[in-house]
Amino acid sequence: MAFDVKLLKGKFTEKILKNKFAGNQANCAKALKISPSYLCNVLKYPDRKIGPAFFAGLLYYCQQHGFKAMDFIEID
Repeated sequence: MAFDVKLLKGKFTEKILKNKFAGNQANCAKALKISPSYLCNVLKYPDRKIGPAFFAGLLYYCQQHGFKAMDFIEID
């Protein structure tokens, strides 16, 4: 069974990227343990879906910093 995991980019950008990293994508990517170019592509292209590395990094970051990961993702 396959499913798509989509990032709720507006919520992620506002609550994590802007509030926790002052908009610095490189520092945010480092915290998520992904490359800055991967984060940039995910945020820049509306149809870009997140892969397992991004999903795992987001789950870990949310767990460590008191966020609910499901506030930032949508599963189809």
